[in-house]
Amino acid sequence: AESSDGAACFSLVCGGRTLDLQALTPEEYGIWTHYFQQVVERTKLEQHARRVALRGQPREAFVESATSVWWCEILPNWESASLEPRTQLLWWEGAPSAVRAQLWRIAIGEAAAGRAGYEAAV
Repeated sequence: AESSDGAACFSLVCGGRTLDLQALTPEEYGIWTHYFQQVVERTKLEQHARRVALRGQPREAFVESATSVWWCEILPNWESASLEPRTQLLWWEGAPSAVRAQLWRIAIGEAAAGRAGYEAAV
């Protein structure tokens, strides 16, 4: 909106706060508009970074609990546990790096796990 003296009046609303501004010239209005666009863009980037960080936390907790399940329940009882749906779901989620070497030895057999076994298979 324009005031009686020709200045453009406008409000910026961001994060539940309102900032009422008055631009005396079109250039000043453009500066405020550009600044507001930068603030909005920065806020979007920060929100995205927060979402990405929060996604990583549950994944870390999942991997930590899955590691103990692999070591204590699945690997010692591989013959029966490998056929369980829970084991297959955990496998699809990705085996934690702490158990991968042992898991692959058990899953594909001790003979095929080494370099010679790999070369023979290829």
